[in-house]
Amino acid sequence: MIVARIAPQFLGHPENTCLTWTVLDWVHKVLGYKPNLDGSGFDFPEFAAQFWFIRDLMILVVVSPVIKALIKKFPAGFFAYAFTIFIIPVRMYFVETTAFFFYIAGLYWGMYDVPLFQKIDRIQWKEILSLFVVSVIFAFTLGGGEHTTSRNFMVIFSCVIVIKFSAVIVRKEKLYSLYSYLAGFSFFLFAIHAPLVNEYTSKLWILFFPIKNTSWSLCQYFIPTFLTIVIGTGIGIVIKKICPPLFRVLNGGR
Repeated sequence: MIVARIAPQFLGHPENTCLTWTVLDWVHKVLGYKPNLDGSGFDFPEFAAQFWFIRDLMILVVVSPVIKALIKKFPAGFFAYAFTIFIIPVRMYFVETTAFFFYIAGLYWGMYDVPLFQKIDRIQWKEILSLFVVSVIFAFTLGGGEHTTSRNFMVIFSCVIVIKFSAVIVRKEKLYSLYSYLAGFSFFLFAIHAPLVNEYTSKLWILFFPIKNTSWSLCQYFIPTFLTIVIGTGIGIVIKKICPPLFRVLNGGR
């Protein structure tokens, strides 16, 4: 049963296992970059696909001297380029466009000492929440999959909301203490959320609460996500209490 769950290809396709893979097969399995059959882009890594952002981060760190040179040479133009290909969106080959844009945004923030928190703090809650709701409605009614303009605007507005909410947390001592503790489980949560927790949470939700209309589809998006966060974090807390050494191993040594 363990082999069937962890490495089903050994049972279903014995001719196509790690013992018979080529170098290119290993690249696709570990790093991804295998073209999708429908021509929509490239697959995530088959091994620990949820860690695609670590793959992209390593690649972006390697090419960061080139990126920094372009930022210094074309400060406004390069940011406009990165923002445009993220919003449209245009799929890139060597990294995800989302990783490319936010890495560059972080470089601008650090290189030019942008007062990001002060600027975001000037945005009213009613303004950003209204923009977020509109972007969510467009993202779910127009559809189009994961990489769409409406969804990427939703991501931008979500980031603004998170940063504004972080300012509220910092000002409240008890909240800050709670979230500082929970932050220690963020990597573990990301590691366990897919495919294990999120997959089964979504399936159970649809089983008991099938989608009936657009409003219900919003519930399908937010509630399983919330449950995944609660369950995943709870599992991490239990493991840390029962066996701290095991948790450190699973949590990247932290």
